[in-house]
Amino acid sequence: MSRNTRITFVLFGLMVVVLAAIATIATTSNSSHGLRADVLSPRTAEPGDTIDIVVSARDSKGKVTKIELDYGDGSRFTDETRTCAGANDSPTTAEFRISHRYPFPGVYTIRAKVTSGCTDGTEQVEPERTLEVKKITTR
Repeated sequence: MSRNTRITFVLFGLMVVVLAAIATIATTSNSSHGLRADVLSPRTAEPGDTIDIVVSARDSKGKVTKIELDYGDGSRFTDETRTCAGANDSPTTAEFRISHRYPFPGVYTIRAKVTSGCTDGTEQVEPERTLEVKKITTR
């Protein structure tokens, strides 16, 4: 019996390691410790459309203090107006709504860099979203 128990333990231990590795891979793109962020936008647009981009962030350990947004077309946006004044270690949620016009067809990767933290150092995550701008033909 001890032999079967040992095999079960080894398999169980291996499964835990594999599952832990999968969970880590699945969350590294948009979370870091207490900070999570996502970029929300339409997946497609037509040339000349102005689209709304929302960067939603939550920090379970502090305050979201900065966002840098790369629209994927050479232009950028930065918001550093959120300060640490009055910050504490309670969870905060921040939502950044930005409109941007894409005049030309193409595939654009919208990348955000979200920074949080005031008292215990800072954390950063870099979520992204792909947008395809193309002429939609109707028949």
